[in-house]
Amino acid sequence: MESQPVNGESNYWLRARIIRGNYGTEEATAEQTTSTTLQPSRAISTTLTQAVSSGVNTLRLSSASGFQANDSILIGANTSQPEYAEISSISSNTLTLTNSINSDHASGATVELFEQEVSSGINIIKVDSVRGFLPSDRIRIDPGTNNQEDLEIVSINFNENTLTLTSNLTDSHPVETSVVLLPASALAPPVVKSLTLSYTYNSGDSPLSACLTYNDFTYVDCTTHANQDGSPFEPFTPTPDLRPTLYLGFDAPFANRPVTIYAQVEPPVPGELATSPTITQKAVIVPEYASPDRWVRLGVEVDETAAMSQPGLVRFIGPTDLTKQSEFGMELYWLRIRWQWGDFRVPPRLQQLLLNTTWATQASTIENEILGSSNGNPNQTFSTLQFPVLDGQQLEVQEEEETDLQEEVWVVWQEVSDFYGSGPEDRHYVLNHLTGEVSFGNNQQGRIPALGSNNIRMVYYRTGGGKRGNKPAETITELKTTVPYVDSVSNLEAASGGAEQESLEWVKEQGPKTLRHRYKAVTAQDIEDLVYQASTDVARAWAITPEFNPKDLQWLPNYYLPLEQSGTIKVSLWSQGNDPPTTYQLQVKINGPGQTIAYEEKIFTSDESSDRELSYPVTPSQFSLGTEWYVTMVNLGDVNVSGDITIEYPDGSLTGNFNLPPKTTSDHADNSPYLDRDDVGQVELIILPDSSARQPTPSLGLLDLVEEYILARCAPTLDLRVTGPYWVEVTVTAEVVPLSLDLAEAVVMEVNDALNHFLHPLTGGVEGQGWPFGRQPHKSDLYRLIESVPGVNYVKSLSIDLAEIPEEQSNRFLIYSGEHQISLGQDF
Repeated sequence: MESQPVNGESNYWLRARIIRGNYGTEEATAEQTTSTTLQPSRAISTTLTQAVSSGVNTLRLSSASGFQANDSILIGANTSQPEYAEISSISSNTLTLTNSINSDHASGATVELFEQEVSSGINIIKVDSVRGFLPSDRIRIDPGTNNQEDLEIVSINFNENTLTLTSNLTDSHPVETSVVLLPASALAPPVVKSLTLSYTYNSGDSPLSACLTYNDFTYVDCTTHANQDGSPFEPFTPTPDLRPTLYLGFDAPFANRPVTIYAQVEPPVPGELATSPTITQKAVIVPEYASPDRWVRLGVEVDETAAMSQPGLVRFIGPTDLTKQSEFGMELYWLRIRWQWGDFRVPPRLQQLLLNTTWATQASTIENEILGSSNGNPNQTFSTLQFPVLDGQQLEVQEEEETDLQEEVWVVWQEVSDFYGSGPEDRHYVLNHLTGEVSFGNNQQGRIPALGSNNIRMVYYRTGGGKRGNKPAETITELKTTVPYVDSVSNLEAASGGAEQESLEWVKEQGPKTLRHRYKAVTAQDIEDLVYQASTDVARAWAITPEFNPKDLQWLPNYYLPLEQSGTIKVSLWSQGNDPPTTYQLQVKINGPGQTIAYEEKIFTSDESSDRELSYPVTPSQFSLGTEWYVTMVNLGDVNVSGDITIEYPDGSLTGNFNLPPKTTSDHADNSPYLDRDDVGQVELIILPDSSARQPTPSLGLLDLVEEYILARCAPTLDLRVTGPYWVEVTVTAEVVPLSLDLAEAVVMEVNDALNHFLHPLTGGVEGQGWPFGRQPHKSDLYRLIESVPGVNYVKSLSIDLAEIPEEQSNRFLIYSGEHQISLGQDF
């Protein structure tokens, strides 16, 4: 027994630990049998580096070290759809399986070695626990069949939980086979009928030199209690935390003033959002601080982190009763954050928490700038010295106070977008933020500023902006002006949000869209257009709505005609005979774009001698209004009517049956084929941020911002889910013949650069406008691209490695550039 240091004190220690179970009920003493189970001799676990779809038989791993051909593996043990497979061959970090997999697995899914048995011919076995076994013990490996084996232990590795045996296993045994310590009777030692043991220990007058308890990472000195009779103490105390909790320890208390802490949170992993579950209740966290008596809720004024799921500031007033206390063996001033309930869309990944942080804006502030003097004329204009003018400015006009003192006061005027809603007494002005031009009214629509000298001023405005302000992280390190007590500065996050002035072409494109949606999200196109109004960080948007086949809406009954040119639409109707004969009336209409009333209509009756046809010639000018032509039927009578209908139209025809209840209208939707659809009203909105990354992934903050903006402008019944795309990696393997061997290395680099740029989801593609959702590159695209690279003679061979795309992701995926394999060939 050796002296060891514990909590800074060297002594001869005995230790008691709880290894399993809980206190509560007293256990009866029973005869104990020492046993364990066989475990796989190799423990290998890695992850997928690329998502895979059902039907494929190759897996790309972060590491294939330790795997062997014919090994069994378990794919996706950390997912809801794990499955087993067998390795056929291994190449680098790629496994080829004997059979195709049955399920989809995302990047990051685990791949583990699955050993079903321990092979014969080995003398080192791995077990679940070596507790209770000793060298020279004899054990029995008992699979429950006739091939039991009795062996003797030579040595034990307590760190690896392995037993070294005197001889090799003669048989293979399944994993989890029982390993039992043989009783002494099996070895036929001398039988002891009874044994009495007694001892006398005289400790003299020397008490215990030390007695410590260690709970929740904290030592407590209980020496005094242990040396006193009748003075009990608790050796084991449970942790007070019942839910996941983050503890923050500070070496000094906060002053009783506003405190700001910045939480730097890692953004979602590319592709993680597309497969994340829909959250019905967002996670709620509770911040608390340690007071003298208990944990008290911390009053947080601002929390920009959305439950630690996105970067942002947390601001609170430093509590006056924050008390130093011991947690995890450290005496500090503690704050803690408890997860109370709800779910996270993706697991929060906190990088660091920092004090002395604040937001900064790339802008110059100008104060009390005189714009000019009012001459009392209508429609006056003035200009700021600096432009563009950012939002938040304040303009004042000096006016005479309506008192007998004839004093002049500065009055704040209000900015409006135009004067159409302004009255004669409204102190309104219009500001062109791009040019800095300020316009006033004419005393009919907007008040004219009072006559005066230098009586119009900008009390406060800011100017700046543009993409040049989007600096990378840790590149803003210089203070332009001296700030007291500030030694240095640095931007922890990359600056974002800067955007250039819209081009005239952009305005021409957005103008008609604005007139269409009027800032209301009604159609999928409206939603996509409004996303760009929510944030300048959005580079792409794609709204996916449920797909419905209009021809299924026969219960209305409407028949939609896919017209591709002008011509005659002809409707023929035959009703089935009824016994007894009945009288009925069917109203049939031919409808089209350009007007709300039908272009042609007719009432068909039960009179068999009446004409059974309805026709209308669609002229070229009418066809130019749109292709949405359709035929409707309404039963005006009191009896059920059934029959056959044929509709002939240019380049096509429709034939069907109808069965109309009495007085059928569009309100008779009881037989709607879409009543059992669970995706009615659902819209999935995929967005991409303006980023040069290979896989531009939106932050959770941007998703929340866009979702909040769209939900404020759409119908309350819309079920909106804002997410990122499903990513598909494109890897190109090509053999390129250069024009000259002197250019060989440069050609390989330039071809790689060209491929990376061409396959970028936002700036790549044939026209440099990015790749559409659901579009894959073709070999012809890549041949043309590579052979246009300077120094390339021609492409000798080319292949595209593209993962199989699940059917449900066929219109949601975007491609991105992988790690390409470019080799050089010779021109023979």
